[in-house]
Amino acid sequence: MSEVLELTPAELEIIRIKREKEALIQAEEQAKNQARIERDIVTCKAEVAKIIKAQNEQIAAATEYHKQLGKGWQLNIGETETEKTVLDYYSGNKDEKNGHYKVIHRETYTRKEACIVNGNFTVRVKVQVVYGSQWDVRGTSNGWKMYLTGPALDYKYERKAITKADTINKKIKEVRDEVEAKLNSAKRQINAVADTVAKMQELYPDAEVIASKSWRKESYDKHGSEIDVVKVKMANGVTSLWKVYNDGSLSRLEVNFSASTSWEVLGLLNSIKK
Repeated sequence: MSEVLELTPAELEIIRIKREKEALIQAEEQAKNQARIERDIVTCKAEVAKIIKAQNEQIAAATEYHKQLGKGWQLNIGETETEKTVLDYYSGNKDEKNGHYKVIHRETYTRKEACIVNGNFTVRVKVQVVYGSQWDVRGTSNGWKMYLTGPALDYKYERKAITKADTINKKIKEVRDEVEAKLNSAKRQINAVADTVAKMQELYPDAEVIASKSWRKESYDKHGSEIDVVKVKMANGVTSLWKVYNDGSLSRLEVNFSASTSWEVLGLLNSIKK
């Protein structure tokens, strides 16, 4: 037969006080968490208001730059629905199934950004931040500037802050002219090779004429480059390799005689007519 121990009034009082302390600690934690939530909600709303204000200023600056850039430019405003949330980090509200805390507040807004487009070129409008020294971590705002991106544009130029629309338009024309010049040069090069092959085949019907690409490094060229060449094998076995320029002119790269000894080479040279 087991003996049942009864707690003394003092022991019961200790248990009561302990429970009250635990309840007070829990209530204090809940109150602190609620205070944090209220502060976070205020901060969340302020951050969203700051974002909306900044993006409205960005759109206004881009709209003004769009007017200055003139014909051929289109103002595009990208929109993305997004939200900022405030979480209840109190452990008692944690979802044990996925480990996520409860979302106590949502601030939904539309994130917007304007850019200006002309063909494959894009002007992004951003605040230029300048730093006074290597220890300056905050920097100083230098106002809204244009940053140009696009094909065949030097990546260093893409980081250049620009305020004048004429500078942007002039640079785009310069790049497009360079691209067009390269395309025209490439077309002339293709035609020059084709014309050279046709002319050689007409002049030397018994010769084998082959056009191809070759990698060549000149003494003044650091990396080398790919060039167009024409290889000609005459009926007598003599082969030669010629570089073809886009104006149709040729540069001799090598000549090989179908001879195994120096005397045979001399004999072939002697047979060449004036």
